Amino acid sequence: MSDATDIEYKTLIKAINRKYPIKIPYHKDVVDYLKIIFTPEQAIFLGSVFKQPFLDMLTLKQIVTRAKKAGIDINQEQAKKLLAPLTKKGVLMHIFGMYALLPFVPGLFEFYFSAHSDSLENLKKVAKQMEKLRDGPVKLLNEISATKTPVFRILPHSEAVEKTIEINKSLNVQTEILPFEVVKEFLNQVNDYCVVDCSCRYHSQILDDSCEKCPDGDIRICMALGPASAYMVEGGWGTRLTREEALEKIKATEKAGLVHSVMNSREAPVLICNCCACHCGILSAVKDSRSPRSVVKSNFLPQIDQQKCILCEKCVKLCPMDALFHYFPRNENLDDEHVQLNEQMCIGCGVCATNCAKEAITLKKVKNEIPVKDFVQLFKKSEADRIF
Repeated sequence: MSDATDIEYKTLIKAINRKYPIKIPYHKDVVDYLKIIFTPEQAIFLGSVFKQPFLDMLTLKQIVTRAKKAGIDINQEQAKKLLAPLTKKGVLMHIFGMYALLPFVPGLFEFYFSAHSDSLENLKKVAKQMEKLRDGPVKLLNEISATKTPVFRILPHSEAVEKTIEINKSLNVQTEILPFEVVKEFLNQVNDYCVVDCSCRYHSQILDDSCEKCPDGDIRICMALGPASAYMVEGGWGTRLTREEALEKIKATEKAGLVHSVMNSREAPVLICNCCACHCGILSAVKDSRSPRSVVKSNFLPQIDQQKCILCEKCVKLCPMDALFHYFPRNENLDDEHVQLNEQMCIGCGVCATNCAKEAITLKKVKNEIPVKDFVQLFKKSEADRIF
């Protein structure tokens, strides 16, 4: 049974969960998290005005109209003053003159820590409470595996996929690698790119737990695309990039052994999170599921040329899912030593293929699952396909 008793925050939780596949429970630990960020007045106001996160975008005039229908007597100037601290902290979207409620993930957590414009005291409180939500009774990140249609998918490494395309051409292989699977084509869908501080790593950093995988120790490695980029730059949290700079940033993260996580749709990309399993909430939850390949989607698996492999174990050490291991010899003549893949643990990210100095690993397309068109369809399908 839920411990949550605060009506203002229950109202906000209802709005955050409505028609969105990744939900937060009615629990005291969740309420305590929200209390650090929202006042009771802000919580009841947002919960009464917005019908769902992200997609219900409203002008200030529309917000006031809905508020009055909900019995809240407020004018536009008062509403603007009430909402201003929330947009500054990154917990309420304000772009192109319109406001939108954010879901918990991706949304409240990511934008709050990427913006990190709240007081350091509050940032630390929220970070500690997030640890409690992740590791305590709520087990919040179990939501990642709550649907047959995941909200996130893996975008395979650019260098690995480009190598696969070249090999397929040379061998006249007809397997089609589609635009949503190729980093360059994925980026070509938009014209606006920016880089922001990784919310997961900033969250860990203020708790004195730094990530060693970031290139040169720089946590400014996650990317917002299209309207999301405009929003982050306008808020003062993002640094705008050219397309060429975005590709260079992508390649630097690949060499560092990071994984590209994106929304599980073909079009209208909004983000590329460059993740590690040690600090990133999504990837660590995927790994903890013990069946990563069923939780996030990729159409690829690595193929290992054992003749080229020198058993250096670099791929074993870099694999974010521990899907590769050194198989030591069992045969009497010791000829069966090799690097072995556990397919159920593999997410097809391409970290191993990108970083193999001997080019002994390539990515092979093994299936052709095609995501829905955009995140509007994604939210509907993922919500409809929930299994718990």
